[in-house]
Amino acid sequence: MFKLKYVFFDCWDTVIQLKEKFPHSAIKAIYDHVINKENIFYDEMIKEDEDFLKYYFDNATFDVNQEALIAYMCELHNLKLDISYKEASYLSSMAFEAPLIPGVKKFLAFLKENNIGCSILSNSIQAPEHTVELVARNFEKIPFDYILSSSYYAVRKPDPRFYNLLANKVGVDLANVAFIGDSISSDIAGANAANVGFCGYFNWKNKPGNKKYHYYEFKSYDELETELKKYL
Repeated sequence: MFKLKYVFFDCWDTVIQLKEKFPHSAIKAIYDHVINKENIFYDEMIKEDEDFLKYYFDNATFDVNQEALIAYMCELHNLKLDISYKEASYLSSMAFEAPLIPGVKKFLAFLKENNIGCSILSNSIQAPEHTVELVARNFEKIPFDYILSSSYYAVRKPDPRFYNLLANKVGVDLANVAFIGDSISSDIAGANAANVGFCGYFNWKNKPGNKKYHYYEFKSYDELETELKKYL
């Protein structure tokens, strides 16, 4: 029988929302530093960025740091920046707001009260330190033991190797882990493949489920807390 000893969270739309400060704020943060803007108009750069990222996320088996994607875009069009690709990557990441998903803090308090540790497993092109900074905006002290980003480790959900990596770092058996995520195709599929003990599908967006996988579906953290109390 499942015994809860640790929780893995997905990041985006599970712990925090990734919301641009205004439409295309992330690409605007880069375009503002293009010296030779005659090589590509702003609207063209927006369209090309959207098309390329859609292709990337639809096909990626492994992740890369967005610094590499910025380098590709700039050098494809011979664009000169007045800052480094690393600085452009940071500005692009910080062009997002990252508010907490409702109920997260209360749920984290529940875990702490019961001596249940937790970490984040994030599919992300943001540099790992950028993801940490976005999460940290919401806390006086970060409550997660680890925040792992696929952009640093290459492996990404649903690859079970990503789950095993975090389990190894934490020192926990995946059979005693609850994984919480909002995506069937990456979060839940990967958790099933890794034989995680409890798979929680956070379906606050009311998306269709998939009976191919086993999971507990919930729409609020209060609902999840009630369920997990059974496994303490």
